[in-house]
Order: sequence, then C-alpha cells, then structure tokens
Amino acid sequence: MASPGPSASAADDGDRLKKAHDELRIVDAETRSLLRELNCLMTVKTLLFPAEHNGPGQAGSTYWRAWYQRKGFGDQPPLESEWWKRAGGRGLLNSAENLQREIEHVEIQGAALVAHRDAVWRAVNALSRPFLRSLSIMNLPEETLVGILELVEGFDPDLPVSYGMSGGRRDIQNVRLVCRRFCELGSQLLVRRVRISPNEASLARLRAVSRHPTISRGVRAFRVGLHFETSALGDLGTFFSHLHTEAQDETDSHDQLWDITQIPEETETQISVDVAAVLSKIRGHASADTESDDDVPALDNENCRASLDQAHRKYRALLKNQASLIDTGEFVRLFGSAAARLTSVWKLDVADHNPVTERHRMISGAGMRTLICRSMLQVAADTDAEQYRLGLSNFECTIQLIRAVGKTGTVLDSLDINLRTLGSPGGMAAAPDAWRELSSATRRLTAFSFKAGMSADAPEAGGLHDFLSACLETASLQKLKLDMGSPRPPGESVDLGKVLCARPRPHLMDMTLSCVAVNLSDLKQLPQPMKSIHLTQVHLLTDTWKAALDVFRDKTCALMILREPRGAERDTMAGGGGLSKDIWCRSWPVQRVRVLDLGPGHRQPQSPAST
Repeated sequence: MASPGPSASAADDGDRLKKAHDELRIVDAETRSLLRELNCLMTVKTLLFPAEHNGPGQAGSTYWRAWYQRKGFGDQPPLESEWWKRAGGRGLLNSAENLQREIEHVEIQGAALVAHRDAVWRAVNALSRPFLRSLSIMNLPEETLVGILELVEGFDPDLPVSYGMSGGRRDIQNVRLVCRRFCELGSQLLVRRVRISPNEASLARLRAVSRHPTISRGVRAFRVGLHFETSALGDLGTFFSHLHTEAQDETDSHDQLWDITQIPEETETQISVDVAAVLSKIRGHASADTESDDDVPALDNENCRASLDQAHRKYRALLKNQASLIDTGEFVRLFGSAAARLTSVWKLDVADHNPVTERHRMISGAGMRTLICRSMLQVAADTDAEQYRLGLSNFECTIQLIRAVGKTGTVLDSLDINLRTLGSPGGMAAAPDAWRELSSATRRLTAFSFKAGMSADAPEAGGLHDFLSACLETASLQKLKLDMGSPRPPGESVDLGKVLCARPRPHLMDMTLSCVAVNLSDLKQLPQPMKSIHLTQVHLLTDTWKAALDVFRDKTCALMILREPRGAERDTMAGGGGLSKDIWCRSWPVQRVRVLDLGPGHRQPQSPAST
C-alpha cells in the first residue's frame, strides 16, 4: 500500500488539531467548574469554621471570605444559592472534617484536570504552531526564489546605463552556474531590457527573445533606437565627403582627450600618422584628387579606393533593407508581434540617438579598411543628420510604435521619449483614430517623460500638442517631465494648459518643465501637496511671476526650483529692482528647499534662512 502523500498528511494533522481544540474547550470548562466548587467550599469554611481556615491571610479574614464568595457565588448570597442547599444535604455543613475531606477531593481532581489540560495544550502547539524543520532552498516556490534573485539583481529601469555593469548582474550570472533549477530561474533575469533598432539583426534578436520560454518572462522594458541610414549618402561623392568631414571631427575631438586616455606616446604617434594618412586619401577621393599631402606617408590608392567602394556598397545595402522595413510597415508589425508575446513589459523608451556608440573605436590603430567600415557603417542619429544636413527622419515612426504596443493589449506604466530633433515637418500629423489608440496604450501611465530639441524646421506646435495630449490622457500620472530643448516664441511653445490641465491630476507628485509656456490659471489647477516642481526657462503667458510663486507657496511643495523664468514680467525681476527680494522673502516655510535662479547677469537673492 502506497504511503499517503503530503495532502493526506496535512488532512490528518487538521483532523487531530480540531479534536485537540474540542477537547481543550471541554477541559477548560471542567477546570472552571472545579475552581468555582473549590471557592464555594472555601467560602463555607471561612464562614462556619474560621478557626480551621489556614489559607492565605488570617483565619476568618473578611477580605479572603469576600474573595472566595465572589469567585464561588458571584453576586448571589451564599445562603440563598442552590449549591448551599446541596451541600447541606450532603452533610458538608455539619462538621469541619467532612468539609475538609471534600476540599481535598476537589483539589486532587483539579490537579489531574490541570495536568490533562497541559498535555492537550502541548498537542495543540505541536500541530498548530510553526517549528524548525529541515528545509532546503530548492523546495521554495518559484515565485519566492525569483523574488530573492530580483533583490540580488537590483534592476532599475530608470538607470539603463549602469544596468549592464552592476554587480547584481554578475551575481545572477554566477547563480545560474549552481544547479539546473537556478539556471532556469536566473535565465528569467538575463534580459530585462531589449534594445531595438530598425534593422534585421536587431529584429531577429527581438524575435528570439520574445519566443524564448524562459528569458521572455523577465523582460520589463523596450528601448527603441530610431537610427536611420540616409538616402543623401547614396551618392558616392557625398558619401566620401561626409566620411572625411565626420572622421576629421572625430579626430579633432579625440585629440583633446589624449591627456586622460593614458595611451603610450609611441602608440599615440602611430595612430595619429595612420589617421592622417586615411584622412588624406579620403579627402583626395572626395575631391577627385588622388595626390596625397607631402607630410603623410603614401598609401596604396587602389587599396584605399577599394575599401571606400566596399563601405559604400554595404551602406547602400543597409539603406535599402531599412527603407523596406519602414516603408512596408514590417518594422512596426514585427515589434508589435514581439510585444504581444512579452506580456511583462511595462516601460517603453524611444530615442533617436545611440548612447552606446562605437564611433570612439574608429581611431584604434587598425588597418585602413577597418577604420573606414567602422566609421561609415554606423547608423546616423538625427543629430548627425541635422549637423551634416543629411535630412531628418519622420516622427510618425514613434507614434506607430506606441500604437503597436496598445493594440497588443499591453498597458504601459512608463513612457520615456528622448529625441534630439522632432523630425521633418509634417511628421506629427495623425488621424483621430491614431490619437485614440495612443490614449488607449497610455491610459495607465504613472510616469511620462518627453525631451526633444526644437530645430529651425521643427513641426508645428499643434501636432505636438495633439501627441502630448493623447499620451497624457490618464488620471494616474505621478511623474511628468517635459523638456523642449530650447525656448521658442509663445505661439510656437508647448502650452502646458492644453496638454496637462485638461483633466484633473490627483496623483501628480513630481513635475519638471523646461522651455514650455504656461498660464497662471494652469498652475492653480495643479494638485497639492506635491513633492517637487522644477521649472527651467518657462514662459509665463499671463499675470506675473510674483503671483505664480504665491501659487507654488500655497501648493505646499517640498522642493521648488525656478531657473531663468521668462515672460512679460521677467525683466523686472533683476536684482536692484527689489522685486526679487520680495518674491524670495515671502512666508515660505523654512524647512522647505527653494532655489530661485533668474538667469545669467542677474543678482541671486539671498535666502532669509538657510536650510
């Protein structure tokens, strides 16, 4: 006969525990009954035979007689109770000897009953209370072990730069080597953030991660890098010219860092010679002049031209493949399919610049072919495209990515958009259905960050207002950051009232604004209290900053930072006019931190009480 399993053993323990509790209730009732009987007998002894009483206190003591009577008879007079009548029928009231024998008999019964009660209590303790037992960590539930590993890992989605270099990451990798189960659980924490770019290699990795049965369970964030090859470099002459300009800029910036790179002088000299030779040849091909400078070593012209041609062919192939992914919608479709499988993702980051660049490896003393390929096969961020006038990408791709996440049913908790430029004009236009899908994907956002540079060809403010309003159609927002890069005229600035104050924000606690416009009435709609408000180059459209600071004071904000305020009243806030001191010295609680920076050239007002 097979031995009972864990469930059968647990059921038996439960039955025994129930029986023990029932028996304990019976024993407690019998013990209380015997105790009342003993108190009644002691009451009779102190009343009728005080000389025989040798209990606590003096014989016949009024205190002890009252104490026994209260415990035995309660509020009822002893002579009127039924117990007194039964005791008289048994002859307990006739002699002290009979009464003493009954008292001794009850005490013996009580002692036996107390011993039995203690035994039952020990049984209850053994069955109901936790106790030390042999427990292996391998027997813990999977959720508990994963939680322990997450504490070791220390993953912070807001610190993507340090994520891959943290000690917790190395600990997780080491834990996977312990045993098969730890390897499986630790694999869930191997990939927490997936980096995605519009190229086939990146999409292939995304597809592999999303279909992995273990690794896919640990992904928490997407980081999309919108880096595009540009058709402007499809022409060979433009390609050579851009390569030379970019390489020269890279060399100039690198020369400024020699003092801190700790590279040996011989290596530094050789690298400088090699780079100068490469630049000379590239400049010669760009100008159709193959003569080299006299102060650099001669290079094989045929070899150099072959390297340049090879790099250009590879670049055109990358450009063709990327254009196909974008124009056909395949990039957005594959991204949406992967997002549907990665159901644990709650954060989306979108950026048009690559924080992990390999351009610094271009100047490495390698051969010319390697130097050229490393430089030109790097995807271009929008800042590079704007700097070298290669044309800007379309912002529509960002909108489509967020819509793709919303269509999968994934509800984002955090959205971070960091764009050096807002793309080409018209890129912010979208149909009403697109805005509704955008609102659906962000309806539960608790953190939203939007940072963008406003170039001369920046899109119209109306489209940007529509985009931000759709993303902020949520009542659960707790943290907001809007940074438009540089100040714009009031008509072209982002109006805070249109994007934030259209609905109540009861949970908003942290707000950082830079280069946006705001009305005083919009500031009054902010919730209170708030943890922090940080304003930089904010343009006040109505009223005065003096009134605005009164509003912030009433919001009981823990941290208020104001830098370079702008608006009609801004010029009167210079030191010497007395207004800055009046603003600063208003009755702000001294335990709060406050900073007032009126911008360059203005006297900083002194705090009346430092905190």
